[in-house]
Amino acid sequence: MRYRVIKLKDQASPSAINLVQALEETRSAIESDQHRIYGVFNGLFGLASNELYCVLMSDDHVDDPVPQIGKSLTVMDSIVLTPTVRPTEHVPRTRAGIYVFRWFSVANKNDVEEIADLSRQAWTTFERDFGVEAQGLWVEADPSAENCTMLLITWYTNLTAWEASRNADSSATANFRRRQTLTTQAYPVCTRLHLPE
Repeated sequence: MRYRVIKLKDQASPSAINLVQALEETRSAIESDQHRIYGVFNGLFGLASNELYCVLMSDDHVDDPVPQIGKSLTVMDSIVLTPTVRPTEHVPRTRAGIYVFRWFSVANKNDVEEIADLSRQAWTTFERDFGVEAQGLWVEADPSAENCTMLLITWYTNLTAWEASRNADSSATANFRRRQTLTTQAYPVCTRLHLPE
């Protein structure tokens, strides 16, 4: 299973309302084209008000062109990713709450396995202590250079839970710090899952 994260922008509007509507109108066409929608995520912080992420899953058609989503909408970015230690079940997101996308730039793609293992170990207490859940940790499917991009998506009930989780226990914190030394930067984006009515 591979995933494609598409960053969409509505150049003609200051909000993402038209983006969401276009995705709902074309959902059946997108999904009949061998893709399934993992989730549509509106930005709270880190995305412009007229941008969102559409995350697609696909078994065999990951290299297909980005599906046509709306004539007036612009694809700002698109990246194909493969799961590491999560997700193990490839199903659309349905739980309301906050989804933080944390993009990592990894200096050496040979470190990906260690980053995944450090994350898996840290989640043991991190998830238990704060009632959060790591949805997945992905790596760029076909890095063209020695460095690569990784994506971690974590679910929080709300921003209060996110703030509380900044004080993880010492073992989780040690793993997160070690993970940080293996990356050149991290860029978090706070979103909310759009749930179709």
